[in-house]
Amino acid sequence: MVCGHEVVTEVAALMRRLDEVIVEAEADAERGERRLVVRREIRTDHVRLYVRVGLRGVPDSRYAARALSLVDITIDEDYRSRGILHLTMAWLEQRRVFDGIYIENVFNDRLVAFLQRRGYQSFPASVAPIAGSWWRRHPPTTPPA
Repeated sequence: MVCGHEVVTEVAALMRRLDEVIVEAEADAERGERRLVVRREIRTDHVRLYVRVGLRGVPDSRYAARALSLVDITIDEDYRSRGILHLTMAWLEQRRVFDGIYIENVFNDRLVAFLQRRGYQSFPASVAPIAGSWWRRHPPTTPPA
C-alpha cells in the first residue's frame, strides 16, 4: 500500500528534476545558443518521464511555440491514480514554462478527460505529427493593478 508521504516524495523528486531541465533550457536561450531541443529522461523510484524542450507547431497559432513536451510518462502500477501526474502538471502549469505544455502519445481515456478538464486541446489528425497529442498555451499574465 502506497502512503501519501511516498507520493509527495515522488512528486518532489519529479519537480526537482524537471526544474533542472527547465533551467538548462532557459540558460541556453539566454546565452543565445542555437540548440533547438533539450532532451532528458527523468527517473525517480517509481516514475519515468521523457521530456523535450523545443519549438513545436501548435494548433492555436501558425507560428511555432517553445514548449515543454512530455513525451512518455510511465508510473509504476502501485503508484497510479495517486495524484502524481495531477500534482506534477499543476506545478508545471503554475511554473509557466516557456509558451506552454505539449503532451504526446495520449491514448488513455482517463488521461484524455483529465487534460480536457485542465484546458488542453487535442491536435487535429491533419496537424499532429504524433497521434494523441495535446497542447495548452499559458494564458497571458496581467500586470498587477
